This record gives sequence, C-alpha cells and structure tokens, in this order.
Amino acid sequence: MTNYEILKVIRNGTHREKYDEWKTHRSSDIRKELAKQGYFHEELIFDDHHYVRDMVLETNPDAIMHIIDNLEYERFLSNYFEDQTEPNIEYLTMFLNNFASQNNQHPSLKVKLAALTTQPTVFETTMTSKQLYYAQSPLWAKLLNPKQIEYVIRAQDTIDKGLRQQNEIDPILEAIDIDPQKMWPCYASFLYNL
Repeated sequence: MTNYEILKVIRNGTHREKYDEWKTHRSSDIRKELAKQGYFHEELIFDDHHYVRDMVLETNPDAIMHIIDNLEYERFLSNYFEDQTEPNIEYLTMFLNNFASQNNQHPSLKVKLAALTTQPTVFETTMTSKQLYYAQSPLWAKLLNPKQIEYVIRAQDTIDKGLRQQNEIDPILEAIDIDPQKMWPCYASFLYNL
C-alpha cells in the first residue's frame, strides 16, 4: 500500500490488524493519523516527530502525564504550553515545578499560571488589562497565550534597561483588550523605534 492508501484506510477505520505495524511506520504522517484516530497514545507521545506528539496531546491531553517530568521533553512541553490561552492549570503547574526551579526559567508561563490562579477583586473586574498591568496584577495576562505575554515581558525589560520610556509600552497593553492578535504589530513597532 502507498502512504496515501494507508492514511485513507486509517481514516476509514479498516485494516486494524495492520495498525500495530504502522505505529512505527517511517512516515510521520501515518503515525500522526493513528494518533489522531486515538491509537497508541501511550507510545506515540514519545515519537521522534513533534507533530505526532502534538496530535497525541490534541486528541488526548492527559497523555502529557507520560512526559511531564522527562527533561528530554522540556522544550517540546514549553512550546506546547506557549500556544495555549487556557492551558490545564494542573499540568502547567507540574511542568513549572519540574522545569522552572530558577526565577529566570519560563517567565511567561509563570505569569500565565498566576493569571489563571488569581481571583480578581471586585475592583479588578472593572479594570482594563493596561490598568491591571500597572497595578501589578497578573490578571492583565488572562486573555493571552504565553507567547503574547512574552512581548510585554521583553518590552518591559527594554524599558527597565533605560532604552525606552514606560509609557511606550501602552499600545501593546491596550491591544490586549482590543484584539490580542494586534499585540505583535505594536511590539514590532516598539522594537523598530529603538
């Protein structure tokens, strides 16, 4: 069978007697399709190809338990969490406990966890993300994924080094409540005007 035919067979749920053989197929697309269809998650979470591991976690987030404390997968897990606006708090906490023992490790993930676990006061519920940021409440980051949080952290580092004025971060912070996707152009503008 060609790879295309194998993919079609897996999608149709036929020839299941071959799945055990195909879980180690040289084509990552075939292994990824098996993961997508719910097969061999406990094995494919260790696949060499990160797209296969991504698919395992997309279809079975609990499979993360197989690698959450494995140093070999720290980068993969960091990338996995960085794309999530609402990560599983328990798994993010476990990841940070395992891989962020020093203050400078995974700062955007730490901010994200704080944003998810902080109960807002009545007053904080009325505040904009910009106001929350200046009030030093982690809740400013609640609507963001860690990659977007990183824009703010890096901009603030630039300001702290004396290279920019504090109010120059405002367009980035204001974009949070308008459209978080607009943070990147604001951050790029901030960098360009250095």
